[in-house]
Amino acid sequence: MAEGAFVLPAGVNLTLDGGDLSIENPGDIVIEGTPAQPLKNLVSTGGNVVLTPSEAVTVGEIKAEGTVRVAGKVTAGSITGARIEFESGTLKVEVLNASESIQLSGKKLEAQVVIGGEVEISSSLKGRATAIQSDNELGPHKLKGGFSLAEFVDIMPGGADLLAKHGIDVPEGDDEDDDEDPAAPGGDAADDSGAEVAEEELVAVADDEGQVGIPAEVQTEIEDSYLKIVEAYGDSDPPPPVQLVGKMVEDAELSDLKLQINGIWADLIKFHAVNKDQRMPNKLGPLFEGMQLALRRIPT
Repeated sequence: MAEGAFVLPAGVNLTLDGGDLSIENPGDIVIEGTPAQPLKNLVSTGGNVVLTPSEAVTVGEIKAEGTVRVAGKVTAGSITGARIEFESGTLKVEVLNASESIQLSGKKLEAQVVIGGEVEISSSLKGRATAIQSDNELGPHKLKGGFSLAEFVDIMPGGADLLAKHGIDVPEGDDEDDDEDPAAPGGDAADDSGAEVAEEELVAVADDEGQVGIPAEVQTEIEDSYLKIVEAYGDSDPPPPVQLVGKMVEDAELSDLKLQINGIWADLIKFHAVNKDQRMPNKLGPLFEGMQLALRRIPT
């Protein structure tokens, strides 16, 4: 048999849907090159999926009974398997869902939801994982986000719909912390970014109980987030909840803002639900999320 021969194993199912190629196979699926057709689904009902393209590839769903291994430049709607290994390159995906383990060791990750029995994140991996659920403690890493699923649903517009779309149970709340609002940035869920507040320049900011040390970098991030939120409304005056954020930022009441940000976000959603003539900007959710991430780094 000539080198590089194409072998179509028994049981494989190839389908074209509007020019998009789907592959379903009871055994392994290994794609090392870059298919001429866009990929819709890669499903191994009894084996593994290996996707290591030489060029950028977009695929709707990747699913395996065993391991899904990804390397290169990949964009996917969802990746599901017993084990998921992101080895190198960049990966943009809505949901990573593994029943056993997830290993993230690539260069950059952009994910909405990461769910695994055990999740390991390389200290060099950059990007964002908005929500992470795992049974193990995550070590220091550089990924932004890291909300619980309950926080993700409360904070992100359409968060519940996204989880439902991918067959993930939508949590009603976080039962691990009965004393605080589970979605509040100041709850027990810690920012696992590994940033050491002690190594950052601190500025003294007054609140009702005295002086609280707030990293100068954090204060700048909060101020920048607020300005971007205002810019998102263009020429329109920002709604009262946004104006309240502005006043608290201007008055350096950042510790109070940390405690109230979740309620302010809820009030903003209600405002746009009632005032349908003033549409909520599409990028408002990520902007508020960025502010919440910065607020969580304020010492309590």
